[in-house]
Amino acid sequence: MAGKGNMIRPKKCNIVLVGESGVGKTKLIGQFCFSAFVDYDDPFICEDYIKQILLHNRVAYLDIAEPIGPVRELLSMWEYQMRNADAALLVYSITSLQSFERVSALWKEASALTGPAKQGGGDGELGSRGRRPIPICLVGNKSDCKVSREVSVEAGAQLAKELGCSFFETSAKDGTNVDEAFYTPLRAVDKDPTDDQEPVAVV
Repeated sequence: MAGKGNMIRPKKCNIVLVGESGVGKTKLIGQFCFSAFVDYDDPFICEDYIKQILLHNRVAYLDIAEPIGPVRELLSMWEYQMRNADAALLVYSITSLQSFERVSALWKEASALTGPAKQGGGDGELGSRGRRPIPICLVGNKSDCKVSREVSVEAGAQLAKELGCSFFETSAKDGTNVDEAFYTPLRAVDKDPTDDQEPVAVV
C-alpha cells in the first residue's frame, strides 16, 4: 500500500489568453471554468482563475490569466504572465476584422517576451531562452454571431496554418468548442510519452 510519501503532487499549468479588448476573453474563461456565460466584462480588471482539471490522467491545477494588455503601467504584469505561461490562446472575434488583423502583431509581441521559438520544438510554439517552447491555439470567438461575421472560417484556418498552431472557432455564449480550445494546447504541455491520447492536431 502506498504511503503518503508516494502521493503524486498535482501539476500546475499556466495558460494566458491574449487578444484585443472586446473579443470575449473573460467570457471564454467564464464558460470554461463555470459552464456559464458571464455577461459582464471590465477591460480594466485583470484576474487570475484557478480550475482543477484532469491532464494526462493526472489531476492538475490550471491558472488562467487574462492580461489587460501591453499598457505602459501594466507592462511588468504582461511580461510576467507571458514569461511564466505554459500555453497560450490567441483570441480574436469573428465579428471584428480589426481584432483578427491584430493577431499577428500580438503573436510578435508575445514572441518578443518569450523569446524565439525553439528549433525543432514543434509548430505553433513560442519559446523563451532557457525554457521549452509553449504550445498555442488560435481562437475565433463569437461563432454564434454568424450574421455579424467579418472573418471567415477559411481566413482563420489559413492564419493558423501560417503561425503553425491549432485553430478553433468558439462561442463563449453557448460553449461551442470552448473546452477543446483550452485543452488542445494543454495536452501538449509536458506530454507524458506513455499517455495514449491522440496527438494534438495542427490545422
